[in-house]
Amino acid sequence: MFTLDEAQNSIAWLVDICKEISPWRDKVQNLNVEIKTLQTRMQGNGGSASHNKLDNLNSELKTTVSKINHKISVIEEKGIIIKSIEPALFDFTYLMDGREVYLCWREGEPRIDYWHEKDTGFAGRQKL
Repeated sequence: MFTLDEAQNSIAWLVDICKEISPWRDKVQNLNVEIKTLQTRMQGNGGSASHNKLDNLNSELKTTVSKINHKISVIEEKGIIIKSIEPALFDFTYLMDGREVYLCWREGEPRIDYWHEKDTGFAGRQKL
């Protein structure tokens, strides 16, 4: 459970993590496209060079995803709920009028300005 101040004070830290993860997200997208393209070409004419390249791309993808997953686990260890990494969307459990709700922050927002019920999600966001 977070206070509003605790959650707000986490934003700068989350911004730094988002900046760190951002190029990895892009890399994962690019690698997935490259892998798909190579796999399509290999269906008609695969050779050992193509298989080696595919192995290298898959290895690079696995390493990059592992880096992202490590950062995700660091965020989750603090009790912050990750709803999405593209765009980054986080929830903080918060007590409002005696019931648990989520404070909601999305990458690019300067601070936490929204909350939502636990069962409504992003679509149910309301101004604090």
